[in-house]
Amino acid sequence: MRNPIVIGTSVPNILCLPLDVTRSETIEPAITAAIEKFGAIDVLINNAGYALIGAFEACTSEEIERQFATNVFGLMAVTRPILPHFRGRRQGIIVNVASIGGKITFLLYSSYQGCY
Repeated sequence: MRNPIVIGTSVPNILCLPLDVTRSETIEPAITAAIEKFGAIDVLINNAGYALIGAFEACTSEEIERQFATNVFGLMAVTRPILPHFRGRRQGIIVNVASIGGKITFLLYSSYQGCY
C-alpha cells in the first residue's frame, strides 16, 4: 500500500502501517504493532516486488541490486523476524506471491527473469 494513512483509520479490523521491505528499521515495528493490536499474526503475505524493464545492457548495477533488494532480500527480511512468532504459536502461514515471469519470458525483462 503506497499510503497507509489514507486507508485503515476507520476500519476496526484493519491496521495499515508503513513498511518498506528494503528498510529493516520499518519491519520489526510493523510486526510488533500488529501483534499488539490483534494479539497474534496468523498470515504473512509477501507481495512486494517489481520488474525492472529494459535491455539488460542498459540496466545499471544499482537498478538490478535495488530490484533484488526488494524482490529477494526484502522477502527474507520480513519473513525472518516473524518466524519466531509463528514457531512460538506453533502455527502461521506464509504466502509468497510470485509472478508469471517464472514460467514464461517477456522481451526486455532479462534483469527480472534472468533470460534473453
